[in-house]
Amino acid sequence: MPPLSPPSFQRILLAEDDADDRFLFKTALEEMSLPFKLTTVNDGVELMNLLSVMNAEDLPDVLFLDLNMPLKNGYQCLAEMKRIENLDLLKIIVFSSAHATSELLQLYQDKDLYFIRKPDNMKEYKKVIHQSLHLKRNLPTS
Repeated sequence: MPPLSPPSFQRILLAEDDADDRFLFKTALEEMSLPFKLTTVNDGVELMNLLSVMNAEDLPDVLFLDLNMPLKNGYQCLAEMKRIENLDLLKIIVFSSAHATSELLQLYQDKDLYFIRKPDNMKEYKKVIHQSLHLKRNLPTS
């Protein structure tokens, strides 16, 4: 696989309830020496509260979303985000140990949504995060 060119500065939002996974994610970003600003939230309620006060210019470049979170899970967050107009521009990467389901794909089929299973080791963690940050949005042409 050819090396990917480094992305420009990335504003990354991570919705993850597990402290170890948040640590791994941040460590992987730091070890890749990518320019980033990482904001983390611990559950779906915190995520939706944060997104509800952001205008389109303040949105992160990408949201990494865990599905299995307390208070409000990733599925509930996706359903709620689907109803918020300015979130149309948000690139969402479901980053979860759960399996992608037809319900997930159906729920968000008209949005910019990707699914990646959390890897088991740091080398793979860095690889999938790096590749995720390079995913391009496929916007329909009118």
